[in-house]
Amino acid sequence: MANSELPTSFQKKVCWAALTALAALAFISVILLAGWSIVSACGYLKPVLTPIAIAAVLAYLLTPVVGLLCRWRIPRTWAVVVVFVLFTAGLALIGITVAPALEHQGSIFASRIPSYSASISSLAKQSAAELQKLAALKASTIEIKPPGIATHTPVFPLEDLTPDHIKLYGIELASNGLAWVQEKLPTIASATGTFLQKSIGGVFGILGFLLSLILVPVFLFFFLLESPQIGANWSRYLPLRASPLKEEIVSLFNEINDYLIHFFRGQLLVSLIDGAVVGTPCS
Repeated sequence: MANSELPTSFQKKVCWAALTALAALAFISVILLAGWSIVSACGYLKPVLTPIAIAAVLAYLLTPVVGLLCRWRIPRTWAVVVVFVLFTAGLALIGITVAPALEHQGSIFASRIPSYSASISSLAKQSAAELQKLAALKASTIEIKPPGIATHTPVFPLEDLTPDHIKLYGIELASNGLAWVQEKLPTIASATGTFLQKSIGGVFGILGFLLSLILVPVFLFFFLLESPQIGANWSRYLPLRASPLKEEIVSLFNEINDYLIHFFRGQLLVSLIDGAVVGTPCS
């Protein structure tokens, strides 16, 4: 009697399959929840994470200069200070060079805003008048449709196609496009406002975001000063025990870091070459 109450091999397989599926579902749910939490936290802490990201990119670009000065027997702290001074002087020089041109162009643009608005208003009125004429022409024109086909747009055989037919088709497209824009304009405006509100908002808002940029030099100084120690010891803080899996993960992150370094330095080199080519006067 006791043996008859034991589960059969089929029941054991079904139970194990159900437990495996339940464990897999729980594992996937935990991963999705963790990913959603990380993305939400990154969006919420964007004003704090942005200066860290900017400082990291600048550290990628300036670390070779610090290393070159260290090879010249200069202490690393003083090398970072020298790089900071040179980098700040370069930014100040760029600002002094670009600011007058920006101010001049901005004043010209501000003085021409009334004429631009008048031109746009006149163009809009002319376009509305032309569309009304086209709509009136369309209404007074007899549509030719093949029998047995119900369409909203005139359909003509290819051999009977004339410029008038093309004009009618263009009028139809223009009318449909104008109606679609008028219908979707409130939705587009609302979506744009929501996007701007979300992009500007956050922990501190736009004022806090601008103030958080003050932290960029602090993070940059720390990254430049401690980059050798960070590169040598960051893997110790991974929540994994020593195993082949941890070694593979560390190798993967090191490869990603190398690709990022080469990408940003390559982009800087390309920008310098483009600037030199554009700034060269034509002979």
